[in-house]
Amino acid sequence: MLDLLRDFIPFLNAYPTWIRALVAAWILLTAFLLIGFLFLRNEGSTPKTTPEAPAAPAPPKAKADSETTPSTSLQGDASTPQAYFETLKKLGERFLQRDQFIAACEGRHVVWRGYVRNVTSHSTFIYVTIDVELDPASNTFYANCPKSLETQLFSFRKGDHVEVTGTLNISVRVMPDIKSSSVHLVI
Repeated sequence: MLDLLRDFIPFLNAYPTWIRALVAAWILLTAFLLIGFLFLRNEGSTPKTTPEAPAAPAPPKAKADSETTPSTSLQGDASTPQAYFETLKKLGERFLQRDQFIAACEGRHVVWRGYVRNVTSHSTFIYVTIDVELDPASNTFYANCPKSLETQLFSFRKGDHVEVTGTLNISVRVMPDIKSSSVHLVI
């Protein structure tokens, strides 16, 4: 090695052997470090690609999770009208998940609260239009009530805070109605 160093760097011939050995050791150490960093760098980028490889299958898993989200998180998502409409808003352009959420809500027993907007009588039932908030631009849902509650329902005034108990019927997605078994004034 020292002979190769002497031929490669001729001006080192004037220096003692220990200095040539020190320079040779320094050159070898530098070479090993460079080679080591190159290999470690390649190995470092390998784990970066390794997680990406499982990450590629992870989005389908996430899709599977999001497809099951409506049924697993349904209790939180439709427990109140605010949560229901917020979930619809979040799923706005994810049509499949939105339709699955709506289908999962269909027929679910709920207790929702809101503010009376209007009471309308039809031949076999009475519709109570209920706003989620007092704001006229707020989301709306309907309570489809039996005629037997007519006197109670027509005693409500606009803006009364009511609690509706019944089964969700979602024939119109943006305005669900509840086949109501009871509507009570909330004090």
